[in-house]
Amino acid sequence: MNKIIKKIAFKIPYLKKLYQKINKLSEYEDRIKLLEKEKTNYNIPYFRDAFTIEQQTPYKLKINQPDLADYEQNFYSASQIAHYNINTTPYIPTFKFNGEYINNNHRYYSMCSKNGDVCINTDIEGWLHAADALKIYEITYFSRGDILNLGTFKGLSASVIVQAIKDSNNYYKCDSVDINAKTTKIAKKNIKNKIEEDKIDFFVNDCSFFMDTMMILNRKYYFIFIDAGHGYKNTFSVAVRCSKLLIPGGFVLFHDYVDQRNFDKKSYYGVFQAANDSLLIDKNFIFCGVFGCSALFRYVSD
Repeated sequence: MNKIIKKIAFKIPYLKKLYQKINKLSEYEDRIKLLEKEKTNYNIPYFRDAFTIEQQTPYKLKINQPDLADYEQNFYSASQIAHYNINTTPYIPTFKFNGEYINNNHRYYSMCSKNGDVCINTDIEGWLHAADALKIYEITYFSRGDILNLGTFKGLSASVIVQAIKDSNNYYKCDSVDINAKTTKIAKKNIKNKIEEDKIDFFVNDCSFFMDTMMILNRKYYFIFIDAGHGYKNTFSVAVRCSKLLIPGGFVLFHDYVDQRNFDKKSYYGVFQAANDSLLIDKNFIFCGVFGCSALFRYVSD
């Protein structure tokens, strides 16, 4: 009977759309029931002004991780970032390797032409500082598991990730998520034209919803790059889910952490505040520094 109704409905455009909408709603309700069962709903605190979140960790602290390079983390408070108009910071290696760069493809992101004076300029539209791209490449290259890219846009960060996976000769893959179907389609084309697309899967979905689904499937990642939404609520929502998806020793990198829009009361940006309210105060994470405009955290729980 249902097959007959479906067959008739699909011949009438309006009924076809209605059938698909009802079917999608049913799937959504089933997912929500699973999420409630798994207790993966999170309470999001009220937004706090950035300047109430002052320095919560020493300005310089030696990174005490045996598999990482010996360097000092560079934490900046809201007052320091705003007062000194900090928009980008230098690249410093997190892992131990010989030389200034891992290889020529890694070096490329320090040399490619810039948009303005800050962002790299490749043939894929997007906004990454040189140090952002260098850090994304490095963490991916030394990854011990799959990568989750939150905020695909037109595929710039995804292209860096896929290039590093290819260069590292490992078999890990990247899941790239964005709520915008139009830009995701462009990203797929950009990646296909540039690098082997078999190392990445694209998803059009809400990032938090996608993460909850991956929790149910017991999916794990080594590296999560967060560059979606940028508002406090969206950023906090994905940040607090990271510990459920990371393998011990894995990393989270927040893009636009030192973006001046985080400290402009007229802007909706709240990456700095959300990252600090979630991972900076979480004993299961250590702060590993700011590179470009991004902040790196490591999941150290057993």
